Amino acid sequence: MPRDDAPIPTDPTATDSAHDLPPPPPEEVELTVPHRLRRLGFGLVVDATLGAASFEKGFLYTVKQFVQRPRAGFQGYLGADRLKFSNPLRLLVFVTAVATFFNFQFGSMDSEFAKAAQGDNGTVSPEMRENLLLMNVLLKRYFNVMMLAGVPLLGLASRVLYWKRAYNFVEHMALNAFLMSISTMAYLLTVVLGVWVGKMGLIYGVISLAYQTWVYRRVMGPGWLRAISCTIVGTVLYYIVFAAVLIVFFAVRDGVS
Repeated sequence: MPRDDAPIPTDPTATDSAHDLPPPPPEEVELTVPHRLRRLGFGLVVDATLGAASFEKGFLYTVKQFVQRPRAGFQGYLGADRLKFSNPLRLLVFVTAVATFFNFQFGSMDSEFAKAAQGDNGTVSPEMRENLLLMNVLLKRYFNVMMLAGVPLLGLASRVLYWKRAYNFVEHMALNAFLMSISTMAYLLTVVLGVWVGKMGLIYGVISLAYQTWVYRRVMGPGWLRAISCTIVGTVLYYIVFAAVLIVFFAVRDGVS
């Protein structure tokens, strides 16, 4: 399997200054990256395993860039540094799959939904209790699908709110896939800590929204108000669509039954 043994060229135009508007990404970048083929060994299994998560194509580098220098990281991904980064959608698929597995293992949402199903005075109707418990199962089982569905919605929100920026819709989707991947990694930590700490949902929500707003501000340029508005609009749009899907689901289920 080909491996990179030579340094990948670095994009000299990538900066992390959030005081100016982001420059338009290049239409095309031509790179020549040397590869060295090695004799097959047990590393083949490792390469296949890590390659599924895109680790071999810069997992740690991607995380570091989007935690420390998201603007320079995103400009680099759109330019000559793309080979250093994980594919944003593939990365999100992997981390959300791990998060879905953790949800089942740790039952991170069980206590919240069980408490809601009981109500303040135990007066919740049997039908509502059944719906809440079913919603818990759906959220745990399809957490990865929900997160992936959020990419185009958040991409649409940031594209509209930052209409005059040089990025097209697909580039906005890539940015939101990166930030959702990092947020999901934070979610994995809160799931584990939630076993002992509790309040997992609140902690994750605060971290996720704060990080999302910060990334918009860093990548898209001046304007905290617009960054906050973009986070709010994207989040509201996501939950409206999610609520509509749940309403349709329960309506169809009740109609069938």
